[in-house]
Amino acid sequence: MCRNIVPLNNLEPAATDEECREAALQFVRKISGTTAPSRANREVFDRAVAEIAVATRRLLDDLVTSAPPKNREEQAAKRRARSAERAAGRGWSPVPESTYPARLSLRPGDEGTAVAPPNPLGRESPQGELYMAEVPPRILVVDDDHDVALLVKTVLERRAGCVVDLADDGRSALEKAAAVKPDVVVTDIEMPGLSGLELLAELRRLMPTVPVIVMTAHVSVEYAVSALRAQADEFLTKPLDNARLVESVTRLVEESRRRTAEAKTGEVVLAIGAHPDDVEIGVGGILAAHAAAGDRITILTLSRGARGGDADSRQHESLAAAEQVGARLFVKDLVDTEISGGGSTVRLIEEVVQEIQPTIVYTHSHHDRHQDHRAVNEATIVATRRVGTVACYQSPSATIDYRPTRFVRIDRFLDDKLRLLECFQSQAAANREYLEPEFVTATARYWSRFGGGVAVEPLEVVRETAEFIGAHELTRRES
Repeated sequence: MCRNIVPLNNLEPAATDEECREAALQFVRKISGTTAPSRANREVFDRAVAEIAVATRRLLDDLVTSAPPKNREEQAAKRRARSAERAAGRGWSPVPESTYPARLSLRPGDEGTAVAPPNPLGRESPQGELYMAEVPPRILVVDDDHDVALLVKTVLERRAGCVVDLADDGRSALEKAAAVKPDVVVTDIEMPGLSGLELLAELRRLMPTVPVIVMTAHVSVEYAVSALRAQADEFLTKPLDNARLVESVTRLVEESRRRTAEAKTGEVVLAIGAHPDDVEIGVGGILAAHAAAGDRITILTLSRGARGGDADSRQHESLAAAEQVGARLFVKDLVDTEISGGGSTVRLIEEVVQEIQPTIVYTHSHHDRHQDHRAVNEATIVATRRVGTVACYQSPSATIDYRPTRFVRIDRFLDDKLRLLECFQSQAAANREYLEPEFVTATARYWSRFGGGVAVEPLEVVRETAEFIGAHELTRRES
């Protein structure tokens, strides 16, 4: 009996097509006596795996039982125990199943069950457990002919080391693509509902960097021209040439990852405050999160805060804080407590906006007792009218009308915020209670009532783009 084949009948949740294919692969390996068939035997080997996988699926679907479903975790625990017993005395310790990368956790934000995908890029232990070498390419195969889809899946997994997901129509393919973020999509043209070319058009709109291979059994100039006009990256005819399929997918995976890397330019953040320490008090944790994500940060302080202390000292403190988060600092010299919300202030902000081209702007709220804070809010709204995302932070002088609409978790960045505020020693010496660590921590803790976790910074969102949500992914997903 092959130890790598596990019972699949009567499980909760039920066995998947991929588990059927994996069992078929292990069976064919055992019968043929090889895990790496020669080139001459590769086609018959792959065909046997696909046929046995289909037969296994039918068998599981047709079997009936009155026994209650078996718990997958309990069955896995029993297998681990048996594996450990066999390994005892051999000087080898198997990799626990819980350490396998989850099928849907290969990409940030995905969730899924921990099922190790077959991966020829890794190496196998004596009992077949896998040591993962790297994240394998992820391919979405779309075909309403289930046998063809399984064959393509088998070829790509065995020859290209891919993780392959299947969809049998265009609508489900769009849902699957959104969930698993494939490197490449391989789709048939003629399918019920949304056709392959219609699917291609939707993918070009929703996921423009993902390469798409179109395949069809109908060879004609009309089909080829239609596919090219829809911006297909490759056009393959059935029956598929397995070597060409593997070559095309391998090449396009590299192209996909290159496109993705080029598309990840990061956010350009502009944080605007009326005085030194305003920005750090309002969004110090968020700025630390942006810094951790590799975003470019600029801080614009419109006055040197002469009414609140020595202007030179406060400017040096601002510079020290900016250096901690790797931010570029602009310090203007408007008169403290007399900042205007009109033309001169608008022009100063517009100059910086023009120079750095921000994608996200943080500034004061209009709901504030301090006249400078209100003026800066008014000027910023005008000067950043072409910026996609603008949000207002809370100041110690905010009124009860401050109504945040987004709550950003800063659990992992609260200490960074406290270190930023330590830079402003001149204000701490002036007994500014709102700079005390206990005060800052308590404020962040209070807002966690609405945002979860243990520390939150609130924002009034004036306007936002879809990218703004992604910009805070790091702060929202805390362990």
